[in-house]
Amino acid sequence: MVKDNLRAVFESAPTDTEAKRKHTDLLAEYVNGYLLERRFSDSRRKVAETAIRQFYLANDSALFGHWKMAEQKPTAPPPPLPAGDIRKVLLAMPVRMRAPGFGVAVGHRNQQGA
Repeated sequence: MVKDNLRAVFESAPTDTEAKRKHTDLLAEYVNGYLLERRFSDSRRKVAETAIRQFYLANDSALFGHWKMAEQKPTAPPPPLPAGDIRKVLLAMPVRMRAPGFGVAVGHRNQQGA
């Protein structure tokens, strides 16, 4: 792949940007297509993109051109529970779970402090 990229960048005509960008376009297809379809997070896709770019750079065959990674739309958190629903849950719980310390025996608490 490195040799193919070098040939595409240096042996193609100066105006043949399609040939020069061949491996950059493959990277874009992998990150913005393959990984996005598999619901990889933006950060994991960015790590993959950086690793691939650094591989080419380490082999003296930097990728030609720039492109932008597709970003996923942020999702809004679910709305909080209404106060009435929280009250119903609390009323359904045993008293010892609703009021911390209420279910502890007084004698037991004094023994711990001694």
